[in-house]
Amino acid sequence: MGKTKNKEDKPFNRLAAEFQWTPDLDEDHIFPREREMILKLRDANPDIQDWSDKLILYFLFARRHDLEKTQELLDLNVKMLKEMNLYGRRLTRKEIADLDVGRYMFFANTVDVHDRILVFLDMSKADPKRNRKQFLWPAVWYEIQFHTDVYTVRYLRNGLVLVGNMEGMYANHDPAIKQMDTSSEGKEASKGMMGLFPRRVRQMAVVNGGAIFKIVYQIAKTIMPRKMTKRVAMIGNEDLKKLVPASSLPPLVGGTTDLTVEKFVRDLDEYDARYTLSEQKPI
Repeated sequence: MGKTKNKEDKPFNRLAAEFQWTPDLDEDHIFPREREMILKLRDANPDIQDWSDKLILYFLFARRHDLEKTQELLDLNVKMLKEMNLYGRRLTRKEIADLDVGRYMFFANTVDVHDRILVFLDMSKADPKRNRKQFLWPAVWYEIQFHTDVYTVRYLRNGLVLVGNMEGMYANHDPAIKQMDTSSEGKEASKGMMGLFPRRVRQMAVVNGGAIFKIVYQIAKTIMPRKMTKRVAMIGNEDLKKLVPASSLPPLVGGTTDLTVEKFVRDLDEYDARYTLSEQKPI
């Protein structure tokens, strides 16, 4: 009887060994078999002819290089983009109101100790009325657009870590519960995050949860896919700093940088200015 492989034997990002980046490679290295896959996907999908290699690779990573599953994800994604009038154009920060208030932030060059890209959530600013696909999905597509433009392939391979700050949610239980959206529309928006987008959330680290975390987590389990809820955990600020260097954390969760809402908005406006509204390439 053969030896069963332990989880520890698998690469941390869960991609096959042949697709693992190593320090001797360029940070934007694309393996020959990946280039073949990109060509096959382009040949089969007239709608993605103008997409960058990095964006198509992001879809491949999301389905661990399974061509059939990647094709299914691309089909669903393109259909959604067309239905929501997002296809064939580049979104800007000013089109997405939720990116102004700090509810949801992401920056260039912010990764954890495992080289996974970080996304920050201020859960005290959660608004059930905004947890609808017409608000949430364009913001996620903009995030994907941003990440595939500013990060090298080395980091795109490893997925995301969400860092959720619950401070301000638990003054008493009622506000926290009211901030959770359990409506059918909210569930559709949340579950669509895994079925329509090439987003690989490897972990959600929640800080400042306190006693209310268990209540919020139980509600979240009715909204989020089971696969995702298993990746959610409350950790202390010191453990967070072991996962994410203080130089990559906002001040609100013990960081030593200027990763503020003001910087986030300013950085996105500068990013938008470098790109045309219709092209995937810098001006």
